[in-house]
Amino acid sequence: MKKYIRVAVSGPLRRSFTYFCDKDILSKLSPGATLTVPFGRKVVAGFYLEETTRPNFPTKEIRSTLICAPSFDQERFKFYKWIADYYFANPADVLSLAIEPRLRKRGAKVFLGENVSEGDFFAVPERIQKRLSEGKSLRPNDIREIDNLQKGGVLELLRKGALVEKFTFSETNFRQITGYQILDSARLRDSLDRAEAKLTLSDSAVSRERLIKSGLSVSAIRTLVRNASLEPVYADPLSNLLERFRVRAGLRELALNSQQDAVVKRICESFEKGYETFLLHGITGSGKTLVYCHLAEKALSRGKSVLILTPEIVLAGETLGYIRGYFKEEVALWHSGLTQTQRAALWQKVYSGAIRIVVGARSALFAPIQNLGLIIVDEEHDESYKQDDPAPRFNARDSSVMLGRISKIPVVLGSGTPSIESYFNALSGRYTLLKLTERPGGASAPEIRLIDLNKDKPVDNESFLSETLRNEAQKRLDKGEQVILYLNRRGFSPRLRCRECGDTPACPDCSATLTYHLKGNRLICHFCGYAIARPDKCEACKKGGDFIFLGHGSQRIEDSVTSVFEGARPLRLDSDSSASKRVVWRSLNDFANEKYNLLIGTQMISKGIDFPKVTLVGAIIADFGLGVTDFRANEKTFAKLTQVAGRCGRAERKGLALAQTFDPNSRVMSAVAKGDYESFFEGELFERRQKKRPPYRLKFLPSW
Repeated sequence: MKKYIRVAVSGPLRRSFTYFCDKDILSKLSPGATLTVPFGRKVVAGFYLEETTRPNFPTKEIRSTLICAPSFDQERFKFYKWIADYYFANPADVLSLAIEPRLRKRGAKVFLGENVSEGDFFAVPERIQKRLSEGKSLRPNDIREIDNLQKGGVLELLRKGALVEKFTFSETNFRQITGYQILDSARLRDSLDRAEAKLTLSDSAVSRERLIKSGLSVSAIRTLVRNASLEPVYADPLSNLLERFRVRAGLRELALNSQQDAVVKRICESFEKGYETFLLHGITGSGKTLVYCHLAEKALSRGKSVLILTPEIVLAGETLGYIRGYFKEEVALWHSGLTQTQRAALWQKVYSGAIRIVVGARSALFAPIQNLGLIIVDEEHDESYKQDDPAPRFNARDSSVMLGRISKIPVVLGSGTPSIESYFNALSGRYTLLKLTERPGGASAPEIRLIDLNKDKPVDNESFLSETLRNEAQKRLDKGEQVILYLNRRGFSPRLRCRECGDTPACPDCSATLTYHLKGNRLICHFCGYAIARPDKCEACKKGGDFIFLGHGSQRIEDSVTSVFEGARPLRLDSDSSASKRVVWRSLNDFANEKYNLLIGTQMISKGIDFPKVTLVGAIIADFGLGVTDFRANEKTFAKLTQVAGRCGRAERKGLALAQTFDPNSRVMSAVAKGDYESFFEGELFERRQKKRPPYRLKFLPSW
């Protein structure tokens, strides 16, 4: 009996498609089950959504169900369906993020089936029949040949069950061979003699490089493996995944202070009650990460697993250092930058329950964590939790709250500068507000001072430092301490200006001013990515090529500091200098080991950095970012300045943050100087109420 079902298929269309299947097959399907379905001229993977009524148009039959693909439990399927509905995403794009990476292939292979009858392959050449009997799949040429020789072709054989389509993968395809175990030394010695090779077989194992250097070809090695003379030895793809993160020692000996202990006890009460969202508002350096460790330990003791989200995995070293120092090897690092090998191996370990603590960026929301009992979202205010590209587009922070609601578990949102929406939800009773207002261990919050650039002016137009900031920085460097200079503007100069006509090169696509980058001698648009080589002459007046560099970017500051400060060893950290996560991790480790004493960077350095010798932070242009066409501009500026100021004075040394500004009396700058989040929140809330902006009114912006 035919039954009709809705199936989601990945692609640009946000819709599902109707197929039919047998009643017995439908009884075995659960929502989210992975299927193979004909789609155009291809066979692709799809996801079963629900049963539907018979449509008034022709439908196709599903090909098969993927037994090897794990199905979703009811809660997780409901959550992924919510993401698709709420964020207008294709359900298949959402569900595909949550399945084993090797099952995301678009095409299936055709193998010999179990229901083979006499005469099924009467017109199929013997060489193709032999290939199938050996367990090999049909090649594209084989399929075309069968279609030409036999009525109905491959499709008819699939319908009968004589052939079957499978999405196949091999464990060995995704692991690196490090060597070979010698099982039959006599046969190996014969092969070496035939290759006129020399190799001492005193060991029970031999590396691949030694075999090749001895004269054996790659094909000969494969033959020895097939003949059971050698057995491959595979490397663990996860063995060095966490090694580059600095582990914090002695964390279990650290006692919680009274505020931290009260927070842990209050959140632990919700383990019995079920869903509850907490907003943990803790000043920078107040020990939120240690609180996370104790909460995770309580969840583990109840047999539960824990998900900890961080904004950017590249700067999550501090969080990972704490978690690894507290839990050793029970932690998994999950992010989109993993190789296919690492992701497949990690997926299996998390799915099997071998790892119960997952730390990662927004993609970790789709990790197959079993028996989830606690979700922690660190730096919940950070805009990196929003995924703009590729699809599906979603906000991981808000999605985490919904996952907690569906799973009936507590969710902790932590931040030193909570988002306006989250703090509003806490004050209105949707979230439970908890606070940490002290730094543990006797450390004090840094002093924040504003420098009025209208009075304390730089020496000349080429200078970027006021006299106050210059003197304070030199004083710290002379004492062997470290300094951070913050400017949320990458590149060498934000704009060029022609000396002849005053024209400034702009992007032809979006009209934004082009930023000059010293590396590559290029002009780049930071909005759409348009880039050109620096022109030899002005495009407006067609004269000369004499341009004035207006303003400073992080590259230009790095280029200048060695002439400004004696003994400066500068390190620049921004998206231009950080080609990969490995580069960032190595740079931060070098700074921690005092190879550098002056760190220059953009917003990347405003979070995830905890270096005890940093005693001074200087914000070059503190009010950069204010006044732009973004209703969250004030919120973002306040958060970044407060966060970067919190990078100093995190040990016994007193910290000082100096913010250079052209408008020291503005509401935002005054709140930053006082470290007063509440007054900033009240002012921002009043302004948004007047202008009917979130959280009072939702703002919908189409993405096209």
